[in-house]
Amino acid sequence: MAEPVLSGLPASLSYNFGDAATPIAPLLTVTDADSANLASASVRIVGGSFAGDGDILTADTTGTAITAVWNAANGTLFLSGSDTVENYQAVLRTVSYQSTATDPGNSGGNDARTLAWQVSDGTTLSTDLFSAASNYTGGGDARYSVASDVDGDGDLDLVTSAFSGTGVSVFLGNGDGTFGSATTYTTGLSPHGVAIGDINGDGIADVATANTSGSLSFLLGNGDGTFGTATTLATPGATAVAIVDLNHDGKADLVGSVAGTSIGNVVFLGNGDGTFATGVTYATTFAPHAMALGDFNGDGNVDIASATDNGTSILLGNGDGSFGTVTLLPGSTQWGIATADFDGDGDLDLAASMINIGAVFLYLGQGDGTFTYTGSLTAGSWPYDVATGDFNADGKVDLAVTATGSTAVSVFLGNGDGTFQSAIGATVGIGPYGIMVGDFDGAGGTDIVTANSSGTISILLNQTPGLSATEETTIELVDPSTIPRTRWVLRSWSTLRRLATNTSSRSPRCPVAGSSSPGRTSAKVSAARPATRAVGRSRRRSSMP
Repeated sequence: MAEPVLSGLPASLSYNFGDAATPIAPLLTVTDADSANLASASVRIVGGSFAGDGDILTADTTGTAITAVWNAANGTLFLSGSDTVENYQAVLRTVSYQSTATDPGNSGGNDARTLAWQVSDGTTLSTDLFSAASNYTGGGDARYSVASDVDGDGDLDLVTSAFSGTGVSVFLGNGDGTFGSATTYTTGLSPHGVAIGDINGDGIADVATANTSGSLSFLLGNGDGTFGTATTLATPGATAVAIVDLNHDGKADLVGSVAGTSIGNVVFLGNGDGTFATGVTYATTFAPHAMALGDFNGDGNVDIASATDNGTSILLGNGDGSFGTVTLLPGSTQWGIATADFDGDGDLDLAASMINIGAVFLYLGQGDGTFTYTGSLTAGSWPYDVATGDFNADGKVDLAVTATGSTAVSVFLGNGDGTFQSAIGATVGIGPYGIMVGDFDGAGGTDIVTANSSGTISILLNQTPGLSATEETTIELVDPSTIPRTRWVLRSWSTLRRLATNTSSRSPRCPVAGSSSPGRTSAKVSAARPATRAVGRSRRRSSMP
């Protein structure tokens, strides 16, 4: 069975900060020896784009049966609808990049962008979606994991919180779905949620944790997979953390879920140098356990959906770092939440795990900040966390849910209309808590990672066919106002395959609308300062990153 193939990404492309939208791959070609039609495609900004960078991807679908939806919250341009290979090729050739920020690199440092391209012909798998789990030992009672390239080698690494300890475990990825042994860094007592983002504007991934003992902590990254000493911000009973720009100043802010003497979401506005203003708490009425961030009312501001002890709370952002009055969606004891477009209408929807009744509640977004409860999914014993992804490469958003009272993950394949099929089970470690997705072996599918109460993390590698080949191209992004006239050199190399965005108790995942998306190519847009980057190498992988 031949997979679709993407080729012809540009050998060079420069983009000046503030320019109009610029086509990225006008000579791109798509071929598929087995199918005359494709089912979906995506272009995602998976590396180097942090909060406030103002990145936008657009495409022209005129005259085709293809629908294009841009999700600014997680940097994904998603194309869907059955159409010919030729029409998908034509639309992908129109994909354009633009940044509305004056400095998309957040005041210097690494302004790289990795654009991940992927297409799928919709081929389904007749056997198991995932291979048998591989397990790695981390800290005791692992709760959540996040993924990013923390050492700059182009492979996804993992950072996992250890609830029964005082820190996080860092697993450096080898790019083939395997990981090295854990290195532990101290954060705070009983870390629960964990996130990755660029806190101090140097273009390097930093780590933040929510510590139930009463603080948020962050570790500044060194860019080589190591981290500095933790800095702590006091806040009562933190359970989740996110790194995101709330006030459009190009600086990373911290958002935490707190359930101590105060109940709600605490906001620390960042100064861009690794320091923060005093925290302000916005009430959620009931104790929150996890968050999903996204633009729920289409005003361009970050909003917060929280899984609480009495349903889902919604706080709409004002764009200045503050939030309006809370509204509550029906439910009871919720511990996990994720957001994506389940029904293909361009509006973000929500899925929240109801740990007390063994179900996941579904809420379809109306695009104005309101949601409609549409039903539930049976999700095993004590469903804890929820993640979204396209696990069977059909262009539709699927759900994956951990059941902490078991050794199972339940995968619900989406029908594309807001409904889901019956659960498909996969075995992981004992007592799975947090769940996240990414492409850890470079094979093109959406893999799953769970953090388990037994102190292990489990890796489920996707076996779905029908994904395109991978080709990655480095492009230079130029800031004409600050960089002297320089001869910009294009380098082609294999780079990041996915930088998770900030959801709930996980890393910069806000949200993951089809977080996997179909086979992909990666194009990296970078704004290197002279003599700051080593020349890379060019290579192809057999499938998407």
